[in-house]
Amino acid sequence: MPPRPKKTTPLPPLKVRQEPPTLDEAIIAARCLADDEDQIAEIAAGLMGVTIQEAKTKIAASQRRTLTSAATTAASARGGGTFVVERRRSIVKPASAAGGLRPTVKRP
Repeated sequence: MPPRPKKTTPLPPLKVRQEPPTLDEAIIAARCLADDEDQIAEIAAGLMGVTIQEAKTKIAASQRRTLTSAATTAASARGGGTFVVERRRSIVKPASAAGGLRPTVKRP
């Protein structure tokens, strides 16, 4: 049975979703550029067009959330046991060297 030809129908136009950046995203970008909180607030305020005071209050609020989530993550990590994973290498000999049809595997 011969394959059927594919139908070429035009696709509908793509819908592009436009989302303006948020102040939180500007703060994250500013943290990558500077370490001082005043500089971070200035950069974020400049990027978003808000006052420096608004940026500082948002930075303070985001730091409280970051500290809380970091503490819970560390607490959950301590609850698990410690384990060690060792990887063993296996040596595969080619079939011609082994004299057989199948390769042999030698484990240390």
